[in-house]
Amino acid sequence: MQCQKFNDRWTFEKVDQDDRLKAFYGDDNKIIVTLPYDAMIREKRDKECPAGAQSGFYPGGGVYTYEKSFLAPEEWKNQDVVLEFEGIYGTARVWINGALATVNRNGYMGFSVDLKPWICYGQENLIKIDVDNSNQPNSRWYTGSGIYRDVNLWTGKGVYIPHDEMKITTLSVNDDVAVVEVCANVKNTKACGIEAKCYVELIFEGKTVVTEKQNIVFYSERTETVRVQLPVKCPKKWSTDHPNLYQCCVKTYIGDEICDEYTVDFGIRTLTLDPVNGFQINGGNSEFKRNLHSS
Repeated sequence: MQCQKFNDRWTFEKVDQDDRLKAFYGDDNKIIVTLPYDAMIREKRDKECPAGAQSGFYPGGGVYTYEKSFLAPEEWKNQDVVLEFEGIYGTARVWINGALATVNRNGYMGFSVDLKPWICYGQENLIKIDVDNSNQPNSRWYTGSGIYRDVNLWTGKGVYIPHDEMKITTLSVNDDVAVVEVCANVKNTKACGIEAKCYVELIFEGKTVVTEKQNIVFYSERTETVRVQLPVKCPKKWSTDHPNLYQCCVKTYIGDEICDEYTVDFGIRTLTLDPVNGFQINGGNSEFKRNLHSS
């Protein structure tokens, strides 16, 4: 899938937490913001706030709304369109053109919304998010409020690799050769069966190390799995002292037309843990270093 930031030209306001209807419609005291936009740190500090020192004396309790208008082009009709929220702290309700698309209650985990059921093509659409962080205190430390991480728009056409659906595993490694397995789900968005090509390429410092091609036969609107095992000669292994990184690039084609290109960084290494040798990276001992939040 192809990704673009969806952070510009949002509006923001803090609304009356005691009136949920007003929270939905807003108080019309909006300002234009660029995400991420943490609402808590913009509050006035109060030594009497419920969370006290845990929140840095920022009150943080409130209901906030974020809005953005966007054009859904006609070509999206034949594509998958997903909106990814990397982090919203508080209970978040996502509305698209007035319809409730999803609710998220975990402020520490990202989530995604499939836009296809909700958007109107060839015209402006409105996304509204109301975030309720009024239940204070609710954490041991400063959390922020509202949309505190990026929002990303993902689109996929033809045959593509969905976001976060590629796995890379080091099956074995020594100084002479490593065997790397690449497993990727590939989705066909077309309403007919087709044959596509998938090229898997491993790259180190800008140079191709190894490449593999697979042909895939799809039924209409189905997902297939591509799985290849690639030998890497004289691998540059990843370790804490030498964190070498390769890139895995997967390209999908229908005929000679490229549909998608998906690239992931990874390190060639094996991890083991047993009661005799402890924790090992590439067969060598490695010590854990602890980081405690409190004594």
